Amino acid sequence: MSDLLLVPRLEPALTRLKRIWPWGRKALIEQLRQHVEEADEHTLRMQALRQRIEAELAGVSAELGATTSDLERLQALHGQLQAEHSAQTQQLRERTNAYAALAQAHKLQQGELDQLQRAHASLEDAHAQLQAAHQRLEEEHGQLQAAHSEQSRQLAEHTAAYATLAGEHETLHSEHASLTNSHALLQATAELVERRYRLICNILNGKPAENPALSELKSWFAGEFARDVQRLELPADVTSMVLEQAQSISLHVELLSDSPALRTKSLVAVAGGFSSGKSSFVTGFMHREHSQLLAKGIQPVTAIPTYVMPGRELSIYGHTRKGAHVALTKDEYAQLTHDFIANMGFNVKEVMPHVVIEAPMPEVQHLAFIDMPGYDPAASDTADTAADHGIASAVLSEADAVIWLVALDTNGTLPANDMEFLLQHADDRPLYVVLNKADLRPMSSLQDVIEEIRDHLEDSGIQYQGICAYSSTLGKELLHEGKSLSEVMQEWDHSTDAALMLYKEFEAMVHALDEYANRQLHKVENVNELAHSIELDILQMVGSESKVFRAAQNRLGQLKELAESILGVEKSDAHQRLENMRMRGYQLLQENLRRDYRSPPRQDAQA
Repeated sequence: MSDLLLVPRLEPALTRLKRIWPWGRKALIEQLRQHVEEADEHTLRMQALRQRIEAELAGVSAELGATTSDLERLQALHGQLQAEHSAQTQQLRERTNAYAALAQAHKLQQGELDQLQRAHASLEDAHAQLQAAHQRLEEEHGQLQAAHSEQSRQLAEHTAAYATLAGEHETLHSEHASLTNSHALLQATAELVERRYRLICNILNGKPAENPALSELKSWFAGEFARDVQRLELPADVTSMVLEQAQSISLHVELLSDSPALRTKSLVAVAGGFSSGKSSFVTGFMHREHSQLLAKGIQPVTAIPTYVMPGRELSIYGHTRKGAHVALTKDEYAQLTHDFIANMGFNVKEVMPHVVIEAPMPEVQHLAFIDMPGYDPAASDTADTAADHGIASAVLSEADAVIWLVALDTNGTLPANDMEFLLQHADDRPLYVVLNKADLRPMSSLQDVIEEIRDHLEDSGIQYQGICAYSSTLGKELLHEGKSLSEVMQEWDHSTDAALMLYKEFEAMVHALDEYANRQLHKVENVNELAHSIELDILQMVGSESKVFRAAQNRLGQLKELAESILGVEKSDAHQRLENMRMRGYQLLQENLRRDYRSPPRQDAQA
């Protein structure tokens, strides 16, 4: 507070000023001091007043805070009261409206009540009339009940009759459905029979070309040649083998006579088990528009050996036993499956032993594929397994090379039946193994399969040029061991002289007969040695002076003379017979093949 007073601060200055002498200044200083003191007193009063005012202000502030809290509480209470007032006002309005509506409804109901009272009076009159009508209706109802009972009885009879008719209708409907199915089956059967009939008529009506030379060759092989072979008195298995080979040569000559284009083609037999994909493999070399030509499927389908070779346009000819050429459509050829042939009633393969197809084949020029039946037991009951096995063996004997197919969808290696068949027919002809349907196997396993089949072939001593994993669907090989399929096809794709090969095959057969006959005659030569050995044994046992020895010596001498005479006759007869066979065979082959080989390709020259 002292900081606000002037006296303490001015006192030193006033004291020094008081000491100054000038006249009249002292009174002035006293007056100044008085004024200053008055100012200080006024300041003290003002300070006290300020403190009192501050105290009062604090009290007022406290009262103001309390008043503010009360005001807020009152405001909240006022809001609630306002809300309640609004709600009550709304309820009052609604109740007023409801009351007005009820009053209006009451007024309407009063009017309706008046109308209902008037209507009630009318209804009472009507009721009296209805009672009278009801009496009449009761009488009529009695009559109707009697009629209803009669109608109910009739309805029951009609219902029973309807149930009977419904049962008969259901039976007739079932019979109709069965007859419809039977009709559809009969219609399909009739269409199938019609197709078979047309095909057989087409085959049987084919007029064979006049070929006296072929007829003479076939007659000679079946007659005179067969009798001469039997007169050689060779073992039965040798005789049977030679006669089968002669039949194969006869069929080959007939094939070349019917299809001259095959004379310059290398024959490649596409062999393997049923459903190994032989037909798909062969069609893979055709143009795309003909790729579905050959029969394909899970069941064995190829029933007749089919020679497929390149040509300018598509042509299909069935070749009959009579030497006729029968043009076949795609649909007719597609019917020649095992199932179709099995239901013909006779063996079509005996009437039409083979089919020749020419089609555009851009990748080959001088190859003719033989699409042949599978050799092994078929999955279908209709397959002629024994006949197919024989056909496969005969076709293989004609082929210049063999492609053996193994289906990888059913086999993981070369089946035992395949190995057995290959061992029976293994010779010096080139062999290539194709693992077909390789796209169904992962690439990682194909190499293992190839190596396993390679080991089987090598262990069995079967020579082969290569093995490849092939996909007929993709039309390409995926992997190979040894030569690739394309390399082998290029090597095989060259022009050949089928006539010369037949001459050589015939000469090899006659040469084999000559060797077998010489072996038989060699057995007769051994009779002299055996007789001389017996003579020495008797001499050692009884001595040279014994009657037994002399009698045995005479008999053995006669036996030697007889053996020498037989040996001389047999040698001369067998040699002459074989030479006549050879010359007659060459003459007939020359007449059929229109080739004149002045020096027959004998076996020794061939070797």
